[in-house]
Amino acid sequence: MKKGILIAILGVLVSLSAFGQQAGPKNMLSNWDVTFYGYLKVDTVYMDAKAYGDNYLVMVPPGNLHDGYVPESDDFTRNSEDPSFSITARQSRFGFRIKGPTFGKDGQVLGRFEGDFYGTGGGKIISKYDPLTGAVSSYNYEDESKGNFLLRIATVELKCKSLSILAGNDWMVMSPLAPHVSNYTAGAEMGNLGYRMPQVRLTGYLMDNQLQIMGSIDNKIGDYNGFYDVDTGDDAAQPDFQGGIMWDSKLNDKPFKLGVTGHYAMEEVTNYGAVNLDDLGNKEKIPSWSWNLHMMLPVTKWMSINGEYFQGANLDGQYTGAQGQGWVVDDDGDFHPLASTGGWGEVELGPFNQFVIYAGYGVDDVDNGQLDEAVVMNNGKAPISSITKNSMAYASVHYWVVPKVADVSLEWMQVNTEYDLAEDAPLEWDNGLVNRYTLSFWFFI
Repeated sequence: MKKGILIAILGVLVSLSAFGQQAGPKNMLSNWDVTFYGYLKVDTVYMDAKAYGDNYLVMVPPGNLHDGYVPESDDFTRNSEDPSFSITARQSRFGFRIKGPTFGKDGQVLGRFEGDFYGTGGGKIISKYDPLTGAVSSYNYEDESKGNFLLRIATVELKCKSLSILAGNDWMVMSPLAPHVSNYTAGAEMGNLGYRMPQVRLTGYLMDNQLQIMGSIDNKIGDYNGFYDVDTGDDAAQPDFQGGIMWDSKLNDKPFKLGVTGHYAMEEVTNYGAVNLDDLGNKEKIPSWSWNLHMMLPVTKWMSINGEYFQGANLDGQYTGAQGQGWVVDDDGDFHPLASTGGWGEVELGPFNQFVIYAGYGVDDVDNGQLDEAVVMNNGKAPISSITKNSMAYASVHYWVVPKVADVSLEWMQVNTEYDLAEDAPLEWDNGLVNRYTLSFWFFI
């Protein structure tokens, strides 16, 4: 009996082995061709004033307050005089590129998986003060030595010579470039739109794959709203539509990219009657849209000019625009998407021996007129405490100890967060200004 069972188990194992050999090439990780990639990164960060986040930087609270948004007092240190120091390895990331079976004349199944360790955000406790109610709230603290896993990319792609269909969590079609900064958020809320979303994307390739035409339907991720705390993007019952036309080739032996992209989506928000009680419980539809230009232009073999420009409205959340400010309600009770304009540009110099230099500027400027007329905002803050503009200036030097493998970089970044309406607040607020100095160690796998 036992002998028969052993023979049966052996037969199953042999069968599975034979099936695996038929399925495709094998390696130690999978039946398919798997390429492991990623990098190890350690950031040593000093900031000369208090800011949102700890080891990464997004925005800056008013300089004349303390502990974020708590009113100024002689007994406490002002935000502008409250420096910080941190060390983190949480931006280290890894991923797998998977080549699966072929199909048809020239098709192949592809997969990709990528993650890092920023699953719970940036860290430091920051207090937020509401000048109208006097309420104070704080961010949760993150133990720096226990970064949680964050899913960045998980996709399945059916790719042929002239067409591909991709499904999964990946970067948006819109605004596909990013400035070369060590700061983890890569210019988010400071002129660099775009993040990752669950999506289904169709791409057509023309002219030896140099011209790409893309279209996608994405899961619009909105705010939590309503009695059942539903996502306002899901509640709109329609996808986010994105599209773009892009040129991607080589010039002076470096990447040359040009393109125009855009998106259109909708949120459905429950009206709580904050302006007119007669509107209580009504469903309000609020559009989100943008059009965007991008360029990566290698002027010579040692200099490139890179950048993006955008115009749009209701760009908070995953679009990483307008500093979390998506829509406003005016004194008539009407809902409006908050308009925003901005972008970023940089100069890339090098390589000179083993040195590469980057310098750039980015800005995200919301419509002050809309904020001035608003009585309610999507983020629940008083409109007079709104951020009216957020900008960054940066410069960095990279020294490649081993080209394309080991890099040491030093970056300076200055972020200026403006509160132009705060002069009407109970306490006048200064703008927030911080200088961030980052020494980073990179090891590309």
